[in-house]
Amino acid sequence: MACKLYDVHAPASLLDHLLAEPGLNLIGCCNELNAGYAADVYAPSRGVGTCVVTFTVGGLSVLNAIAGAYSENLPIICIVGGPNSDYALQEKGALATLFEAFTDAYKRR
Repeated sequence: MACKLYDVHAPASLLDHLLAEPGLNLIGCCNELNAGYAADVYAPSRGVGTCVVTFTVGGLSVLNAIAGAYSENLPIICIVGGPNSDYALQEKGALATLFEAFTDAYKRR
């Protein structure tokens, strides 16, 4: 039986791994809150709901849906992407390191 995974712009490396799994159906949502509520609705019928959201703002946006599911004792797994842990050890802000990572990736093309 295929499992549904609700996502909003999952990080590319994670998305590649998820798409490679034959039992997962990735369903895109308009925003993180919608992905959380979709997982909330899916959970009672299948046992667990799952959503994948973006780092920082996405994680904050999905909190209302997660809190609602928690209040109803519904199991939800929320996967939140984040920057590489190597960047956290540097003395730069997360946005600066993400910008550098994207520009480095673009230069390698």
